[in-house]
Amino acid sequence: MSPLSSRTGTTSYHRPSVKQHLASLRMLSWALLMATASASAQQEQSWLWNAGGLELRMPSTWQEISPSLLRGKVSALGPSVDHVYGAQSSKAGDNLAYPYLLVTIKNGSRMADWQLQRMEQSIRQSVEKSGSQLGRYAWKDGAVWVEVTTGDVKFMNVMMPTDKGLATLSFYSTKEDFASWQRVFEQIGSSAHLQPPLARQASLLDSPTIGPFLQSLSHVDPTIVFSCVAAGLLALGGVWFARWRAKSKR
Repeated sequence: MSPLSSRTGTTSYHRPSVKQHLASLRMLSWALLMATASASAQQEQSWLWNAGGLELRMPSTWQEISPSLLRGKVSALGPSVDHVYGAQSSKAGDNLAYPYLLVTIKNGSRMADWQLQRMEQSIRQSVEKSGSQLGRYAWKDGAVWVEVTTGDVKFMNVMMPTDKGLATLSFYSTKEDFASWQRVFEQIGSSAHLQPPLARQASLLDSPTIGPFLQSLSHVDPTIVFSCVAAGLLALGGVWFARWRAKSKR
């Protein structure tokens, strides 16, 4: 006869003993301890990088691109007042190689949140005119996330409005390897935090109802802002890649 069956054929229930309860609690405590230790280890394996007022949490396998190497590449493209910072996989050594990240700080007019949210059409038109392909376009965590494919290169831009202009994170990879790096790119992008003086301050211009009216009083055409941002996006994605790649093959 089964130990769970009585003589009458009904099923009885045996309560777990105190010893079994304690064993279960020990196993649960051990699992929680291991999960906490794993999360702590992952935190220790990353490092904080301040790129011109934009703080990012970088993987331990990434390093900052040498400022001298970056200055040489940027100056080869012509004069620019933008502040550019870079990081890439440690495997690249002293050379510029995929995958890598460029952070561009563009100071100028302050962009309202509603302006960034309404610029999708301008970006799509600019990307199509360049012969590139626009993939994902999303407004997430106060930033515009855009993926663009240009030839055999794919990049993801995270555009964050600052209190002085725009900060753009541009993640570059070969089209073939982009999927394997996408999670890393998104983790870095999601960790972005603006520091003073780039940190956004509350403004009536950010209101989607009051902002456009106040903007019209200042006689600034929003389409000019959209076109400038779209042009900057394409410049980062297309021109930089084409010229840098051409130079690397010499």
